[in-house]
Amino acid sequence: MKSINFLIKPVSSMCQFSCKYCFYKDVSSYQSNHEESVMSYELAKKIISEAMTHTEPGVNINFGFQGGEPTLAGIEYYKNFVKLVDEMKSHQKVHYSLQTNGYLINDEWCKFFKENHFLIGISLDGFKDNHDYYRLISKNPTYDTVYKAIQKLDEYGIPFNILTVLTKSLCKRPKELYEFYKKENFEYIQFIPCIDDINNKTPYATSGYLLEQFYKKFYIEWLRDLNHQNMHISLFDDLLNILNGQLPLKCGALGMCQPNFIVESNGDFYPCDFYAIDQYKMGNILDASLEDLSLNNNYRLFNSFDNTLHNTCKNCKYRGICNGNCKRMRYLFVNGQKCNYRNFLEFFIIEIKKEMNRR
Repeated sequence: MKSINFLIKPVSSMCQFSCKYCFYKDVSSYQSNHEESVMSYELAKKIISEAMTHTEPGVNINFGFQGGEPTLAGIEYYKNFVKLVDEMKSHQKVHYSLQTNGYLINDEWCKFFKENHFLIGISLDGFKDNHDYYRLISKNPTYDTVYKAIQKLDEYGIPFNILTVLTKSLCKRPKELYEFYKKENFEYIQFIPCIDDINNKTPYATSGYLLEQFYKKFYIEWLRDLNHQNMHISLFDDLLNILNGQLPLKCGALGMCQPNFIVESNGDFYPCDFYAIDQYKMGNILDASLEDLSLNNNYRLFNSFDNTLHNTCKNCKYRGICNGNCKRMRYLFVNGQKCNYRNFLEFFIIEIKKEMNRR
């Protein structure tokens, strides 16, 4: 194994924000042992110890922190975590990332991120009116605070990605969103489609058709400026990598799940952020080794779950590019013989060839 990924939720779903589309509040409601508490020092130490014990020298160990809002664990949690890693690692290569709403980001956090080479994902739902409609604190807008946090990250030279949730309404404003990113000189952007809850529909969820139209229109704007800007869209970068025979960075982009360990604040392990529910719980790191957890039947069950492709996918000429895509996203795009993602892939390939021929 060349790499191993831990997505740690040090405060579980605890968060200051009350975003209208929050999916993890729904997911965590399917955890019978769910609790909103800060991960203990002893538990963090056990996770790190297991990670170092069960990986060979040279392996990339990725520690990502998410929530809820992971900065609510406090900066001392992270200082202790990094210190423990430095004490325990031998020849492993350790990488850190953290996804934040930006509310608590200040000079102290930025100095820490800079010193320890953290990659930051910061949630900004595009322009002010859209962001402030969805991302609130007690009905109060948050755009201005988050924007200042982005400026602070930029001031310290900390690498960051803008994370934007594509709701039904935002999917209808691709050109406006592109122009906003361009004006702000944002370099790295990840789109996160807003999806329905596990067993319920949300009024903010997008559709395969809306995503197809959004991606096409945004892509055309992006292509027109390709020689004049340095904007990286994670979806487009992954597709270009695949077309060039390289592996994508996004989990599920090739229809397969990466070896991920989702770790709740109480030590419970799950195989996927979208499916951190009792049905796929692998066990608890306090009661089992990392090797035992990885051999858990629920882990194998998840990796085989819904792996049967739709008939539409089996006969698709682009099967080698997506192979059905992410399990959680698949249902968005495929409807009978129609696949909105296939339509976009075809458009993407045709347009990039045109661009290459113009050069």
